[in-house]
Amino acid sequence: MASVLFGAGVAEMRGQIGGVIFSVWKGIGTARRRGNPVRRMRTTQPRSRAILGWLARKWGTLSAANRLLWQTWADEHPGTDKFGNPFIMSGMNAYVQLNIRAFKMGGVGGVGDTPPVANLVQTVVDVVAVGGALPGEVLLTWTLPGGGVVADFVEIRMAGPFASPALEKLPEEMDFLQTVAGNIVTATISGLVELTNYWFGIRYVGADGQASNWHAKQAVPTPTP
Repeated sequence: MASVLFGAGVAEMRGQIGGVIFSVWKGIGTARRRGNPVRRMRTTQPRSRAILGWLARKWGTLSAANRLLWQTWADEHPGTDKFGNPFIMSGMNAYVQLNIRAFKMGGVGGVGDTPPVANLVQTVVDVVAVGGALPGEVLLTWTLPGGGVVADFVEIRMAGPFASPALEKLPEEMDFLQTVAGNIVTATISGLVELTNYWFGIRYVGADGQASNWHAKQAVPTPTP
């Protein structure tokens, strides 16, 4: 287990994000993770951890007024734990959760020192996943009731292949696949293993990091004729 000491304010972080466990040791905020990553180095996890560390230090530079704004936002936007129960985040949890998404989507310029002014109103509904036009393809189609905004994003995750129809996979069990602009309503996923099963997760992510609920669908890639 590797441990890192962080700057002022990080002791306010609670729980685990991106494989990093936040806790307090002798009054000092620490971040710990196991020596062997949960996933291989070819995945996005190392990058997520690097962004997480950068955001944790940046939190220590925020003014008390901005931290209070984030805490107020967190109180008004409870998340859910793994059992589906309401979970009130700390202000820092909210700051990191939104900004790590914004960083991945838009880079450093997407990171905000203050929380969003308005709530995300867009979402993804009516997801359809069917075989594509060519062997090894899956065509994903979804509906955006509000039409979507080009500056926002639709995030796609994937789990598989599975030899037989599998139980529904949670988004946390899926690997990041790609993003498309917020006004796009279709994506073709190619290079998949024929005659196997895949799970796909889709959600709408605002440029400020706010995200809609996930929608998951299972599909079988088109086989060779």
